[in-house]
Amino acid sequence: MNLTAAELHDVIVHIIATLSKDATVENAVPIASFLSVLRSTGLDHKAEYIAAAASAVLQFSSVVDCAKLTHTNDVILDIVGTGGDGQNTFNVSTSSAIVASGISGLKVCKHGGKASTSNSGAGDLINVLGCDSSKVTASSLPKIWDQNSFTFLLAPYFHDGMKHVALIRKLLGIPTIFNVLGPLLHPVSHVQKRVLGVFSKDLAPEYAEAARLIYPGSETFVVWGDVGLDEVSPIGRTTVWHVTLTGTVESFSVHPSDFGLQEHPLSECPSLGPSKNAQILTEEILAGKFKKGENSIYDYILLNTALLFCLSRGTKNWREGVKAAEDSIHTGAALNSLTKFIRSETSCDATAVETLNYNENWGPDEDVPIQPLDLPHVQYASPIVILTILKLLRPATQVNFKSEGRRKDDTWENISNEKGVTQDMLQLTLEYFKQWNCNIVQSKADICTKVPTLFQNKAFETDLSNYFTTILSMYEASTDELADQILQQASLRISERCGRTAQPSMTRMFELEGLDTAIKLHEPALTSDNLGLKTWGSSLVLAQKILNIPAGKRVLELGSGTGLVGIAYALTHSLNNEEVIFLTDLPEIVPNLQHNVQLNNLKNVIADVLDWTDPSSFVEKYGIELFDVIVIADPIYSPQHPIWVVDMISEFLSEDGKVYLQIPIRPKYEAERELLWNLLKENDLVVVAESLQKGNDDWGDVDYLYKEIVRSRKF
Repeated sequence: MNLTAAELHDVIVHIIATLSKDATVENAVPIASFLSVLRSTGLDHKAEYIAAAASAVLQFSSVVDCAKLTHTNDVILDIVGTGGDGQNTFNVSTSSAIVASGISGLKVCKHGGKASTSNSGAGDLINVLGCDSSKVTASSLPKIWDQNSFTFLLAPYFHDGMKHVALIRKLLGIPTIFNVLGPLLHPVSHVQKRVLGVFSKDLAPEYAEAARLIYPGSETFVVWGDVGLDEVSPIGRTTVWHVTLTGTVESFSVHPSDFGLQEHPLSECPSLGPSKNAQILTEEILAGKFKKGENSIYDYILLNTALLFCLSRGTKNWREGVKAAEDSIHTGAALNSLTKFIRSETSCDATAVETLNYNENWGPDEDVPIQPLDLPHVQYASPIVILTILKLLRPATQVNFKSEGRRKDDTWENISNEKGVTQDMLQLTLEYFKQWNCNIVQSKADICTKVPTLFQNKAFETDLSNYFTTILSMYEASTDELADQILQQASLRISERCGRTAQPSMTRMFELEGLDTAIKLHEPALTSDNLGLKTWGSSLVLAQKILNIPAGKRVLELGSGTGLVGIAYALTHSLNNEEVIFLTDLPEIVPNLQHNVQLNNLKNVIADVLDWTDPSSFVEKYGIELFDVIVIADPIYSPQHPIWVVDMISEFLSEDGKVYLQIPIRPKYEAERELLWNLLKENDLVVVAESLQKGNDDWGDVDYLYKEIVRSRKF
């Protein structure tokens, strides 16, 4: 896509202007197509494009006339995150904004919305606390501003343009550029300093640069917690990108210990819904029931308040920030700041914070399991053409005549039949292409030979809108809800083709046959294809097998990814104090892996970095040189991997140990698989059992080869 930032600005303006006048499906479909393609290019996570889009949205916003605001010597602040990290933690940025507003010399004007990926957003919490956010508008804010050190602006009441694109965002079901704009759309340009949280490390430096472009002369901290959090994390390190007053961008990292605080797992800082969160905030946190170190959520709030305080003061004395936050709480200043805001003319009623009724039945919102993505074989009657084209036909086109030993004159019918694509499916797909008005594909042979070219063809971007329109017309969508469901399904297929980067952050529940407990795994949203942050088919297949293998005292998983296999093993075998499981992967994967271990409340399970090229630091750290069980799922996707995998097996497998390997049979890596088998033999490693399982992963039909491997001298 050849698109400049200035052109994107004009496109966003056109989109909002069009939808504000006529938000029909006919208008929505090409816009949805454009946003899908934009996501696939990655341009929507680049600084100048983010800034351009934000500028376009602000043209339709109710921006506050700062000339009407009373000017004081107070430092005006905001703290807000993009959301989308999928962690569902306590409303810490809102709580920290309230606590900071109780510190002398600070005025916090928090800008936020309601929940999208969690069960309680800032707007939800503020509403339960007693504020009618509809009364805080661009015209009423000057008076409210004078009376309060804390104010809250609910984004939908200021950004009419975002309202018009809400339906399309819902239909697409994937992150778009609009998902990252919110924190950069503050309607009060008077804000001098801001802490902005982002859901992705890759996005963070671009976001910092975007903030510099949008707010020249102001100061910003962009934060990303290494566990995949859009706030300062209570566990592990948090990276901060500092946009200075002079416009330079510097980065550094912080740890809870820098603040004089202990670490707390995210599982101890959950969001329990807006009502319960409000109760915890007012009756426990702001009531001064805790001191640092006594409560996880309390410490979590201290961390983020301290960072905001230090930004306001131009210091990195984090412990001073913690002291200021605790003083705000224990003097009652923070609670007074909140109470004053709620008692102003913004309140729903005259009820004070202290007398809010919290007598209902508390508890977390029910966690709705998200099952692993399943792309079943297409049914002949299905109108979702993308399933047919991409799920069934794409593997048929990935034919390497040389590696598969085929003759160049082999017919496309033979190839497609061997790939499980029937003549009926080809004919059905051809009919869909005809309805799609796609001239590139005019015969069944074209489907097998031109589909890969089609998906790289620039004309295909334009045809996306025709695709969506065609899909919708194939149903008699009797209700808007049914139409939504149809377009969501079609959009999901497009997002899958855009790569894993187009898929949102999510927490998925895996239920394995024979295991009573569902496995809960967090998968972060991505801005680069880091494969280990998603759960793949091989892991699911091996996890099911792992339930039946004997227990070992020392277990090592290589390339754990999200941890499904190792966690399944831990839940299957009750571990005593002598037994330990190591889940290992790359440095950028391990923080999320550690979080998933915590999500499943596992003991004796350690997630850490293991360098396949030099394992010495791992050995030195843990003093373990040999393992009884080594499990590996889908380790081969580069020419170096077979060498490294065999090196790791040779290094760590005990004399009587066994390796359990699951590997997908993808044509692309046939040479690497052959190298792996040869290296195993050369290193006296013998396959003692193997099986082949039919299956599929997210990209098409794949068979999975399972092998059990031991040292030859065991015999």
